[in-house]
Amino acid sequence: MKRDSLYSDLVSYWKLEEASGIRADELGRHPLAQSTNDPARVAGKHGYAADFEKGDTNQLTRANADAGDLLADSGNWTFSCWVYPESLANNDRLLSVWPMTGAPNRAYRLVVKSSDKMRLQIDEGGTIRSAETASLSTSTWHHIVAQHNDGTDFRIKLDDAAWVVYAHTAGVQASNQDFILGHSFDGVIDEAAFWSRSLTDNEIYWLYGNGKPADLFAL
Repeated sequence: MKRDSLYSDLVSYWKLEEASGIRADELGRHPLAQSTNDPARVAGKHGYAADFEKGDTNQLTRANADAGDLLADSGNWTFSCWVYPESLANNDRLLSVWPMTGAPNRAYRLVVKSSDKMRLQIDEGGTIRSAETASLSTSTWHHIVAQHNDGTDFRIKLDDAAWVVYAHTAGVQASNQDFILGHSFDGVIDEAAFWSRSLTDNEIYWLYGNGKPADLFAL
């Protein structure tokens, strides 16, 4: 696998190294705005990262009107990031295009369930479908990958474990919610990226074991 293949359909890549305020998208398309309370800058998996405190409701947001492909309500897509949980509790949100309260206009989210597992939830016209990883550990770096294969399935992957796959042909419900990173997640998030296609297993292996999206910009 050539690492430059990961340029293909890369929509956004956030190093999350800024000390405060806007977190730049290295491709310039979807910078994330600080909202509610600003995550602090701390040491990350690679360089610096953003530290989200659940009690402070830290979050980074791209408004719905400007989110574009991040809304992911059609086609194939992949989201990847490193996380370092400081605590784990039901309903802690890592990523969401999903209302904070109430049922309408849900699309997808990554949320802690069963106390210590990461769950990818997709709304299929009002019905929630889910796929869930094995347990995460606190004070440990984990690689999380979520993927939607339009008309086939959606899936989630923790570190180098096998995919957890849910057969799904009905797509993802359109949403008028914002794209939000953090919100109620308690821990550090680093090297977040979003593609408008399904990455191959070899590409994901490279991200997990042999590099990071930043390395693409050194080609």
